[in-house]
Amino acid sequence: MNPLTSKQLITWLVVTAGAFTLFMFGDDGLASIAMGVLAFTQFIIMTPAERSRPLARRDLLQITVVLLAFIGISLAIGRWIPNDDVEAATRFMRHPAFVIPIWALCAWLGYRRWRLSQKGAA
Repeated sequence: MNPLTSKQLITWLVVTAGAFTLFMFGDDGLASIAMGVLAFTQFIIMTPAERSRPLARRDLLQITVVLLAFIGISLAIGRWIPNDDVEAATRFMRHPAFVIPIWALCAWLGYRRWRLSQKGAA
Protein backbone atom coordinates (compact mmCIF):
# COMPACT_ATOMS: atom_id res chain seq x y z
CA MET A 1 0.00 0.00 0.00
CA ASN A 2 1.28 3.46 -0.84
CA PRO A 3 1.81 5.77 2.11
CA LEU A 4 -0.10 9.01 2.44
CA THR A 5 1.81 12.02 1.23
CA SER A 6 2.35 15.21 3.19
CA LYS A 7 0.38 17.04 0.50
CA GLN A 8 -2.65 14.78 1.11
CA LEU A 9 -2.46 15.32 4.87
CA ILE A 10 -2.17 19.11 4.61
CA THR A 11 -4.99 19.32 2.07
CA TRP A 12 -7.18 17.15 4.29
CA LEU A 13 -6.39 19.25 7.38
CA VAL A 14 -7.19 22.53 5.59
CA VAL A 15 -10.46 21.26 4.10
CA THR A 16 -11.50 19.69 7.43
CA ALA A 17 -10.72 22.88 9.36
CA GLY A 18 -12.69 24.89 6.80
CA ALA A 19 -15.68 22.55 7.08
CA PHE A 20 -15.69 22.74 10.89
CA THR A 21 -15.37 26.54 10.76
CA LEU A 22 -18.27 26.76 8.32
CA PHE A 23 -20.29 24.46 10.56
CA MET A 24 -19.64 26.67 13.60
CA PHE A 25 -20.21 30.08 12.06
CA GLY A 26 -22.48 29.46 9.07
CA ASP A 27 -26.26 29.47 9.04
CA ASP A 28 -28.23 26.23 8.77
CA GLY A 29 -27.78 25.85 5.02
CA LEU A 30 -24.03 26.41 5.18
CA ALA A 31 -23.74 24.02 8.11
CA SER A 32 -25.40 21.33 6.01
CA ILE A 33 -22.96 21.98 3.18
CA ALA A 34 -20.09 21.81 5.69
CA MET A 35 -21.20 18.38 6.87
CA GLY A 36 -21.38 17.20 3.27
CA VAL A 37 -17.87 18.49 2.61
CA LEU A 38 -16.67 16.81 5.80
CA ALA A 39 -18.14 13.49 4.69
CA PHE A 40 -16.22 13.62 1.43
CA THR A 41 -12.87 14.71 2.89
CA GLN A 42 -12.04 11.07 3.50
CA PHE A 43 -11.49 10.68 -0.24
CA ILE A 44 -8.57 13.12 0.03
CA ILE A 45 -6.57 10.83 2.31
CA MET A 46 -7.42 7.60 0.51
CA THR A 47 -4.79 6.07 -1.71
CA PRO A 48 -5.75 5.33 -5.33
CA ALA A 49 -5.82 1.61 -4.51
CA GLU A 50 -8.30 2.21 -1.68
CA ARG A 51 -10.49 4.36 -3.91
CA SER A 52 -10.64 1.83 -6.73
CA ARG A 53 -11.27 -1.37 -4.77
CA PRO A 54 -14.81 -2.74 -4.80
CA LEU A 55 -16.98 -2.09 -1.76
CA ALA A 56 -17.22 -5.14 0.48
CA ARG A 57 -20.66 -6.44 1.44
CA ARG A 58 -19.93 -5.77 5.14
CA ASP A 59 -18.97 -2.15 4.41
CA LEU A 60 -22.10 -1.66 2.34
CA LEU A 61 -24.22 -3.01 5.18
CA GLN A 62 -22.54 -0.67 7.69
CA ILE A 63 -23.07 2.35 5.45
CA THR A 64 -26.73 1.43 4.94
CA VAL A 65 -27.35 0.98 8.67
CA VAL A 66 -25.70 4.32 9.53
CA LEU A 67 -27.65 6.17 6.83
CA LEU A 68 -30.97 4.63 7.92
CA ALA A 69 -30.22 5.46 11.57
CA PHE A 70 -29.38 9.05 10.62
CA ILE A 71 -32.58 9.41 8.61
CA GLY A 72 -34.65 7.86 11.40
CA ILE A 73 -33.17 10.14 14.05
CA SER A 74 -33.66 13.18 11.83
CA LEU A 75 -37.31 12.33 11.25
CA ALA A 76 -37.87 11.62 14.95
CA ILE A 77 -36.35 14.95 15.95
CA GLY A 78 -38.55 16.81 13.48
CA ARG A 79 -41.69 15.03 14.60
CA TRP A 80 -41.49 14.54 18.37
CA ILE A 81 -39.11 17.15 19.74
CA PRO A 82 -40.35 20.75 20.16
CA ASN A 83 -38.61 23.46 18.13
CA ASP A 84 -37.28 25.21 21.25
CA ASP A 85 -35.35 22.07 22.22
CA VAL A 86 -34.07 21.59 18.69
CA GLU A 87 -32.77 25.16 18.61
CA ALA A 88 -31.04 24.69 21.97
CA ALA A 89 -29.43 21.45 20.77
CA THR A 90 -28.29 23.16 17.57
CA ARG A 91 -26.72 26.02 19.52
CA PHE A 92 -24.94 23.51 21.76
CA MET A 93 -23.64 21.38 18.89
CA ARG A 94 -22.37 24.41 16.97
CA HIS A 95 -20.71 26.06 19.99
CA PRO A 96 -16.90 26.34 19.70
CA ALA A 97 -16.45 24.52 23.03
CA PHE A 98 -18.09 21.47 21.42
CA VAL A 99 -16.77 21.76 17.85
CA ILE A 100 -13.09 22.56 18.49
CA PRO A 101 -12.35 19.40 20.55
CA ILE A 102 -14.01 17.27 17.87
CA TRP A 103 -11.95 19.00 15.19
CA ALA A 104 -8.77 18.51 17.26
CA LEU A 105 -9.57 14.81 17.63
CA CYS A 106 -10.14 14.48 13.87
CA ALA A 107 -6.88 16.32 13.13
CA TRP A 108 -4.94 14.11 15.54
CA LEU A 109 -6.45 10.93 14.06
CA GLY A 110 -5.57 12.10 10.53
CA TYR A 111 -2.02 12.90 11.61
CA ARG A 112 -1.75 9.52 13.35
CA ARG A 113 -2.92 7.75 10.19
CA TRP A 114 -0.34 9.66 8.16
CA ARG A 115 2.46 8.79 10.62
CA LEU A 116 1.51 5.10 10.65
CA SER A 117 1.49 5.01 6.85
CA GLN A 118 4.95 6.63 6.83
CA LYS A 119 6.31 4.03 9.27
CA GLY A 120 4.70 1.19 7.34
CA ALA A 121 6.37 2.31 4.10
CA ALA A 122 9.84 2.47 5.63
